[in-house]
Amino acid sequence: MAESKKDNPISPKMLILTLVAMIITLGGGASVMLYLGAFKDPEVYRSVTQEYHFAYISHKGPYTNIDPILEEVAKHLKESDIQAVTPCAMFMDSVSEVQEADRQSKIGYLVQRNDYIAAPLEQMSIPSREVVVATFEGGTLLGSHKAYTGMRDWARANGYQLMLPAFEIYHPEGKVEYQLPIQKKQY
Repeated sequence: MAESKKDNPISPKMLILTLVAMIITLGGGASVMLYLGAFKDPEVYRSVTQEYHFAYISHKGPYTNIDPILEEVAKHLKESDIQAVTPCAMFMDSVSEVQEADRQSKIGYLVQRNDYIAAPLEQMSIPSREVVVATFEGGTLLGSHKAYTGMRDWARANGYQLMLPAFEIYHPEGKVEYQLPIQKKQY
């Protein structure tokens, strides 16, 4: 005799557990997106910067994963009794024009004008200049996309031309300040 299969209806407990799991998953995902800044826009404005003094290591390659370079610079600064407080990076090349392996950058920390910077670190002064600034608090990958898009849109709307190098300052409280030099377009 053939067995008849009965459809097992989903129990109310299973439905409730599934619903709770979905709510936790969606809530967790939304929390992560909120933390990364997915629902925020950068603050974009024109500014004239102060003069910066910068101790760094030159780097050739991708602009991502700069943390090991920052750690190396901090180690060298500590050996010279200089406190590494504000990390920053100068990106020399356009990501849309230069292959990832050929991109040049300077990764390091802001220092005092009179700090003695020993080799293998290099030092430079960045003079005061007119820039467009975008500030963003959240994930750096998402923030960088939003900041550079915001600066491009600002420059187009206000008749400015963006230039390189880009300069990023990673403030201790998690806010990143993105800067691009600008000049008024000549029509």
